[in-house]
Amino acid sequence: AEHLKINNLPYPSTSADLRPGHSYAWQVQAWVGSYKLGVTQVWSFKVVELSKDIVEMITRQDYFELGTQGTRIPVSVIKEVKFKMSEENSRGEVLVNVFDVSGKNLCKKPFRYKNRVGLNYHKVDLQKIRTLKHKEQYILIFTNPDGKVIDKLSIYYLDPYKM
Repeated sequence: AEHLKINNLPYPSTSADLRPGHSYAWQVQAWVGSYKLGVTQVWSFKVVELSKDIVEMITRQDYFELGTQGTRIPVSVIKEVKFKMSEENSRGEVLVNVFDVSGKNLCKKPFRYKNRVGLNYHKVDLQKIRTLKHKEQYILIFTNPDGKVIDKLSIYYLDPYKM
């Protein structure tokens, strides 16, 4: 696109649909006038069709509000867990550890998130824990720095590369 001033370019709705089972690739070239600044490596992806059992396991990936939902049934998540929490009086911090169902902590160190006064939105990137297995159940425990439990969330982890 000529004179593009944005950092994303949506797939045109007038183009053919991407088809499951097919691979696609793209590359970016940077130009100033007729002078070529550089070219990125070629990136590719494959479109997959999700099986019915995976589709049934997937829930809307909204933000879970900590401390307000009581006991929850396990939810299915892809790649990450998004959570929000309110900080009332001062800046705070929340730590997140991930456990398997036997109680083993899978984090070398907890995920740490700083909060400001008001509503805070965070994402736990589960792909950083290389030992998580596709379709397995895990428990996330959210604590303050003193170790007081703020909330717990039971999840089924869905690996996007195995769907």
